[in-house]
Amino acid sequence: MIETFTRCAPPDFMPNRVVKSAVRPFRVLGSNNPHFFFVKGKTVNVNGEPVAWTDVSIVKSMPRNGKFWINHYFTKSKQEWEQKIARGNPAFLRSADEFDIYDKASTVDDTTAFALAPSVHDILTNLEHVNKNPYRAEQSRAEQSRAEQSRAELSFFYFLFISIFSLCWSWRALGLQVTLRKLIGRVKIRFVLLTKRFLPRFL
Repeated sequence: MIETFTRCAPPDFMPNRVVKSAVRPFRVLGSNNPHFFFVKGKTVNVNGEPVAWTDVSIVKSMPRNGKFWINHYFTKSKQEWEQKIARGNPAFLRSADEFDIYDKASTVDDTTAFALAPSVHDILTNLEHVNKNPYRAEQSRAEQSRAEQSRAELSFFYFLFISIFSLCWSWRALGLQVTLRKLIGRVKIRFVLLTKRFLPRFL
């Protein structure tokens, strides 16, 4: 794809000013759409400069000489655009006319990503190899099975602890003063040890 599609629209083309956001999840207060987030703190562009907005998710201008960028292959070929329309989009209704608008606007030759193409191909090849590796798939199933077993064991011991605690509390209410504190203390220690053993598997 990097070598096939080498033309793009100029920076002042309005759709180029629609942002993609990289956010710290713990600072997100809400979202207006998949592009724009309300955050606790300031919002900056790729150069660390404050963002000036003209509308929700649309900036006044693109940053110049950004440290990183996203190549969004929005239309690709006419055939691929028609396939995209056929798939549908739950948020937007796309039309065949849009292809012509973007195609006519793509007047800039941009081969900036060429230098990264070999690295991208290597990453994709490695991902395909991992996905097709039967040992990896079997290993993943085994890990899932162990995690399910651990959850079942932890649930059992938690239920056992609650049951014993409830029973001991009932004995105390009946006036049977039978070393309850020692018994409950031992159960608590056992539960803590079991929690330390199984809980890390879920973290």
